Amino acid sequence: MRFLLSLLIWFCPTLAHAVDLPAAVQKRLDRNPDAFVADALRLVAGFGGPSGLTGADIDRAIAVDRAAARAGALRDLLVADFDGDGGLSAVEVSGYLSILSARGRGDFLTTVSDADQGQDGALDPAEVGAAAARAAEAAVSVQEVAAMQALLLFDGDGDGGVTAAELRRGVAQAASAAGG
Repeated sequence: MRFLLSLLIWFCPTLAHAVDLPAAVQKRLDRNPDAFVADALRLVAGFGGPSGLTGADIDRAIAVDRAAARAGALRDLLVADFDGDGGLSAVEVSGYLSILSARGRGDFLTTVSDADQGQDGALDPAEVGAAAARAAEAAVSVQEVAAMQALLLFDGDGDGGVTAAELRRGVAQAASAAGG
């Protein structure tokens, strides 16, 4: 693939543009260009519009990832909410623990303990919500956000969107400039 991308740069130099990637992104690109391109193309295809992937599209992708993490965290806790009040009483925690495997008990107790701000062995709805919000924020790190935003540097025509073709050209140039 590097050979084909290098040929594209060689025969279409006007399509390429200088891209100064953040060091962490360049390192990931250098380590495995094919995986980098595959991940980036999934983002472009999944969230990009007619003019490619924009900053707003990246914000939406981050929001989707965080929403999924928040929903997962809520599910992990609310599965033990037997009375449906949005919180977990100590009786509900104990009842749910009784049906879990040893590993499941450890995971659930850790989750409950981390969420239990009052350290009373129960979770009120606010503690459940706060735990889900923390899980959502942790789902997409600052570094991952920066890496996604760095893809906008491949916008070759300056229209604010990165197409699959621009991404491939930019990655080829970045790999070539790095000695790949």
